[in-house]
Amino acid sequence: MFCVGVEQKENTASRQSSVDILSELDELPPPATLTKAATTSEAASTPTLQPRVMTASDLAEQQRTARASEEIARASADDPYANPANLARLAAEYERLQELVDSFAGDKTRQVRHTCQ
Repeated sequence: MFCVGVEQKENTASRQSSVDILSELDELPPPATLTKAATTSEAASTPTLQPRVMTASDLAEQQRTARASEEIARASADDPYANPANLARLAAEYERLQELVDSFAGDKTRQVRHTCQ
């Protein structure tokens, strides 16, 4: 024989059928998010993704952009002043230009001395 406790009797008394629950839902007003005005204002303020068909020219442009960004990243990763060959060439050009400037300055001082005498 099955014995029903007091707590179980209270739970069975408060149970409702699914038909009663659905009829109560029909009587409630619709939530604000489902009204027509709310959905149009939300749609206007919410960005949505649109599908896009990629053409051959779009794909080629995307690949060119990717290659260019890779080249920029590769070029900016190297420090040109860390290369010893570049530093040697820079030092040689500096010395050559310094000699050139000194020769022009020497010519001017010689001309000034020559005219003053």
